[in-house]
Amino acid sequence: MLIATAGHVDHGKTTLVNALTGVNTDRLPEEKARGLTIDLGFAYSPGPDGTTLGFVDVPGHEKFIRNMAAGVGAIDVALLVVAADDGVMPQTREHVAILDLFGISSCVVAMTRIDLVEETVIQNVSAEINALLEGTTLEGADLFLVNAPENVGIPALKDHLLKIASEQATATSTEQFRLSVDRSFTVKGAGTVVTGAIFSGSIRVGDRVKVLPKMVDSRIREIHADGTRSDEAVAGQRAALNLAGVETADTPRGTWVTEHALDVVSTCVDVRVRILATESRPFRHWTPVHVHAGASSFTGRVALYDLRTVDAGGSGYGQLVLDSPAHLLFGDRFVLRDQSASRTIGGGHVIDPFASRHRAFRRDRAGVLVGLDDPDPLTALDQALVKSPAGIDENLFRQARNLTSEKMQAIVEQSRAARVTDAAGEVKLVDRASLESMSGTILGALQQFHTEEPGATGLDPEGLYKMTAASGPLFDSALAELLNSGRVARDGVRLKLPDHEARLSEDEQKLLDSIQELVTADMIKPPPLSELATALGIDRPELSTRVSTLARAGHIIRVAENRIFHPDALDTLADMARELASEHGKHGFDAKSFRDKTGIGRNISIDVLEYFDSAGLTRRLADRRTFRN
Repeated sequence: MLIATAGHVDHGKTTLVNALTGVNTDRLPEEKARGLTIDLGFAYSPGPDGTTLGFVDVPGHEKFIRNMAAGVGAIDVALLVVAADDGVMPQTREHVAILDLFGISSCVVAMTRIDLVEETVIQNVSAEINALLEGTTLEGADLFLVNAPENVGIPALKDHLLKIASEQATATSTEQFRLSVDRSFTVKGAGTVVTGAIFSGSIRVGDRVKVLPKMVDSRIREIHADGTRSDEAVAGQRAALNLAGVETADTPRGTWVTEHALDVVSTCVDVRVRILATESRPFRHWTPVHVHAGASSFTGRVALYDLRTVDAGGSGYGQLVLDSPAHLLFGDRFVLRDQSASRTIGGGHVIDPFASRHRAFRRDRAGVLVGLDDPDPLTALDQALVKSPAGIDENLFRQARNLTSEKMQAIVEQSRAARVTDAAGEVKLVDRASLESMSGTILGALQQFHTEEPGATGLDPEGLYKMTAASGPLFDSALAELLNSGRVARDGVRLKLPDHEARLSEDEQKLLDSIQELVTADMIKPPPLSELATALGIDRPELSTRVSTLARAGHIIRVAENRIFHPDALDTLADMARELASEHGKHGFDAKSFRDKTGIGRNISIDVLEYFDSAGLTRRLADRRTFRN
């Protein structure tokens, strides 16, 4: 069990830890000379039942708040220290605010130096402490009166901490491994060693890991857990890891060591922020901040979604736009300090660590975050799906929630989600009811079109998309499912209901037969319209008019003013485009690749691809394309 001290400078935190463990956590020469803790100090004390109390002695001086925040990110219990002869002081208040922002609910208060004051002072300070904790996550903490140098109250305090440790759940974490690095150094003959608190999961000697944010691969050579050499370390412990193939320059404080499945970083993180009630003015959109999360510290700004300002004591949804990539996952707590890093102004927790950059004042995005902001991943997924017509990326949701593939599969099976693949080949989760509703809308639109245009073979995807007034990803997902199930069919590049047959007049059918005979001689390289006019003995303007009629009905495809194709030929070319899109992945293919694959020449390739764009088969981004369905 990890216990972090908290409290004002020179209130006796280090002396108290020494009395509880026999270890002096002031390890730096500067700390010993100045008599105050500058960096984090660590001490361990084994209990009679095999449990270990791990103490993180954090600095109390205002200049070292960053190190204090690094010490409380993954603790189980806060040990708040208040000197009886001083009472509640400025850093006491700031530490309590930080513990509250981090959501620490298990707290024990030690009032030190009780030998220096009268009983009435002890009572007054006790009341002051209770008033400070009221309304925070620390409210109701047990209070112990101690005189550490004389060992007064120390046995009772230690017994109480051991009792808390024995009552804590010992179930193995099913999440994947994450350790936040707060120290890094080189051991002669061993190499790089990092220490830190394990936020989740477990690790064994020999396991492969990733060092973030530099994305360095490594392997665990040796483990010390809670100060003892071990083959394994688990969540709730502090550990020292000997890393293979990593330099200390790759592992400064704030680095994360994770399983490969969690090797993700981001600069846009959707969050819920809470502003301290002690702030003198509202917190404004796009305020520059210093952010502390785990042992990390970085700068950035806060964009607000649902409010233009957040009043003191209030909260709201927004996005951390960071100046450098950070590793954060759902539920991670953070502290916000002002631009000069001299004052704590608030904090919050992460909801979506892999958010896209959004505009400010997006109440629709805030609505999605309300759904996602639930500790139960099944509930969060179901709530967010209803608000997300574009779907949710399954892999990112799994990583954000630190779920194994097996756990994610079980959640999807229990949820209202339907699993679909989008145009870029990414697996998305969409609301099953919304998907079924969209499927019905598509079928209804096709039926309406066939009734109004019985001579047309079908409707191109873009026309169908406009008729449904749908959101793109949901439309794509529903259409893909309808095509796969056979409830919608293709006629060339057009879409239709399976039992629909187009009806033409006798003259239209005769002309169509003649044109198709000519354009199918060399299927994907048909002659231009001018040559067709000569071959058919029809004036070009007249042929152009009659071709337009047949093209609108979908019997032939006019991709450019002087170029028509048989629908089967366009279907063949569409299949080639689909294959190219699959080969090139989400980055798409260019016109040159299409020309080389089809062999139809540059100009015709461009005409065909532009037709695919207008018909809604392909999506164009700059000079590259991806296939839509």
